[in-house]
Amino acid sequence: MLDLSRKTKIVATVGPATFPREMLEKLLAAGVNVFRFNFSHNDYERAGQAIKDLRALSEKLKTQAALFIDLQGPKIRVGKFRDGRIALREGQEFTLTVEDLLGDEQKVSTTYKPLVKDAEAGHIILLDDGRLRLEVLRKDEVNVYTRVLTGGELSNHKGMNLPGMKLSTPALTEKDKADVLRGLQMDVDYFALSFVRAAQDVLDLRGFLHAHNSEHKIIAKIEKPEAVENIDAIVAVSDAIMVARGDLGVELAIEKVPSLQKDIIRRANYGGVPVIVATQMLESMINNPLPTRAEVSDVAAAIYDWADAVMLSGETAVGKFPIETVRLMGRVAADVDIIQSGRKKKLVARKTRFIRENSMLSSLCDSADELADEIDAKAIITFSDSGRTPLLLSKYRSSVPIIAISDRLKTCSKMALYRGVIPLLGQTPFAKMSGIKQMLQEAERRSKEAGLLKDGDMVVIMAGIPIATAGSTNMIRVHRIGDPY
Repeated sequence: MLDLSRKTKIVATVGPATFPREMLEKLLAAGVNVFRFNFSHNDYERAGQAIKDLRALSEKLKTQAALFIDLQGPKIRVGKFRDGRIALREGQEFTLTVEDLLGDEQKVSTTYKPLVKDAEAGHIILLDDGRLRLEVLRKDEVNVYTRVLTGGELSNHKGMNLPGMKLSTPALTEKDKADVLRGLQMDVDYFALSFVRAAQDVLDLRGFLHAHNSEHKIIAKIEKPEAVENIDAIVAVSDAIMVARGDLGVELAIEKVPSLQKDIIRRANYGGVPVIVATQMLESMINNPLPTRAEVSDVAAAIYDWADAVMLSGETAVGKFPIETVRLMGRVAADVDIIQSGRKKKLVARKTRFIRENSMLSSLCDSADELADEIDAKAIITFSDSGRTPLLLSKYRSSVPIIAISDRLKTCSKMALYRGVIPLLGQTPFAKMSGIKQMLQEAERRSKEAGLLKDGDMVVIMAGIPIATAGSTNMIRVHRIGDPY
């Protein structure tokens, strides 16, 4: 029997430490629900093979995993230095240029060519994740002249952040578009859009997907001040939200990150979309077999705030202990999820816009959730073509697992991100089912095969009549596994 106590999903980044097929199998077995591929690194061949391996392993292990590509976005960096690195002193002048040259202590090139257009006197430029700070003094046609406010060592290709600067470049770059086309061929489920500033950025990616006959889902990464200001509009057009705390903590005061995280999670819950919390969750486990106590508390805090998923980055991409890290995160999540089951979780969900806009279906989900509590059900079982009913049930933060059966593999994969939802691929197409009795038989058989239920377990079943009609969920039934139908 599987451990059904963990509702929160685990996202793992695939990298050099976990590209091998045997490592991917271990990650799946350890409990990873969602796999992230960071396309900033252009390792297309190994990513493509890993995606094929994961699809095959999911079938072998009879589990479902969501796969997503994290698009690089307009990553802004300094160029190369003649000697590889320099030291900047506080108070000195330093020039950023759009000309191609090898840098020195006075000047370096930048990959962001519109810098001379966007920068104005008084703007702050951050280098190397905010470790170095520059203030813009003036500019000409090719150079931006700055004063060093915080000095330090600067080496080749370090990142630049431009807080407060209205950037000319779109969030969806030409590289991103090429990577989306690669991703469509690779059979992923989601695309994560980096450096989102407004809802239009998400709509631009959706338009590009539609132009290529794709309905793939979009994760909007919240890591810019403008995204925080426009969060409700971004949530309204996104399929999921990621709290990307790395750049968020560089572009905004780092002490604001905890309160921003809480607010973004709350607004994503309000909008009815899954929300992932990312960056440095168990980072010390890149090199150590155990995390710090503060890191464990950080993971728990995100779950207490009702995040749907928590994400590992370098811990699984390049870390020495990727499997141990996943298992540890799973234990922390399961412990918190058990406690969360006793909280007034419906205060989170009942008044949300998402539920108001799906009022009839939400009433059924509310009733199913209440009924499951009253009869001490082991699970709620639902049939879904699109994943809409399981997503809404997920937002009710049910205390029991939601077993979601679909005859569409893409729907099953997508639902792997939803908190508390266990996707199962039905073996009989809905359109070929003769009636509700066959649906119930399918539900019982698949749930028992997956080790989720056993004879004698009470379940609440949600289904729709007529069968195989999208959006037709209109029935709730109580059933004891093993009893006649």
